[in-house]
Amino acid sequence: MSNLVETTVYLVPIDCCVCGQVFGVTKSTNQRLREQHESFYCPAGHKQYFAGKSDLEVAREKIAARERELQEQREFTDRIRKQRDEAERKALAEKRVKTRYKNDRDRIKARVGNGVCPCCNRTFQDLSKHMQCKHPKFVTPEE
Repeated sequence: MSNLVETTVYLVPIDCCVCGQVFGVTKSTNQRLREQHESFYCPAGHKQYFAGKSDLEVAREKIAARERELQEQREFTDRIRKQRDEAERKALAEKRVKTRYKNDRDRIKARVGNGVCPCCNRTFQDLSKHMQCKHPKFVTPEE
């Protein structure tokens, strides 16, 4: 009785680009040759290699391109968000200034209505006459 071992090997056919001879390599060798673009020889001795991108390389490039797009979209969104936040801060600051101005104007009107000079903070019976004589170039807040 002999010790025979039977094995099945699956080969991937390759056509020689020079002589057209068909020969086979294992699946793992075919995959390695395509991914690493290594040189190999046909049985007649013609040197060749797979110049095109492998499926893995194409998939990696697609993933990298998609990641770049996502990063650009994130950066764009962040820029828009920062611009919006800045516009909101400016609007709030303007509102505060207007409110402060209005409150100051209302306070000055009330004081002027009670005869207090807005320039020298003294009280006068005839504030109008005092303003014409002592502060002729005074501009009211409304002007």
